[in-house]
Amino acid sequence: SKSFTALAVAQLAEQGKLDLNAAVRTYIPWFKVADEDASSRITINHLLHHTSGLSDAGYSVLLPNDATPEQAVRSLAQARLTAAVGTKHQYFNLGYGVLSYLIEIVSGERYADYVRAHILDPLGMDASTADPSTASGLAQGYSRLFGFAIPVRQGVPAYGVGEGYIVSTAEEMARYASAMLREGDGLVTPEMAGRILTPGL
Repeated sequence: SKSFTALAVAQLAEQGKLDLNAAVRTYIPWFKVADEDASSRITINHLLHHTSGLSDAGYSVLLPNDATPEQAVRSLAQARLTAAVGTKHQYFNLGYGVLSYLIEIVSGERYADYVRAHILDPLGMDASTADPSTASGLAQGYSRLFGFAIPVRQGVPAYGVGEGYIVSTAEEMARYASAMLREGDGLVTPEMAGRILTPGL
């Protein structure tokens, strides 16, 4: 899912709707983490590259699955940095939750609708969706209870689709990967495709 979110952000940047080097607050004025100075310095690129200084170690909030994307972003007010902004790679899922919410603000579309119209449909990915509640034909997941396998329903957080949970098939993901390896295949310019596939840019 993160690659779809990053691609959508890149598309919006090419359309001039956002600046990858701009602070998140440029588009979400109330964006806040526990460190006020860092709140104003974290950029879109920092979130894209997991270099915002945020990490799971500094974020102990347990959000319910029905939390909205906005509620998830607002919960970061309790997140303390575990590295200085821009200095260290620290994988942080909710950073991509912020980006998916940003896509909604900048595009005026629901995240799932944007991904459908601008990525999935152009690639003919009809069996894929960024709205797991509409997915059909999913494999049944299982867990163990006293050694017995029992069916368990996968909980999907409403705020988390941009960081995980996009539903697809192996064939359609291969089509997506192939398109990206063909310099974006019209989804972005070859220059932006190169930027997307180059670490740290």
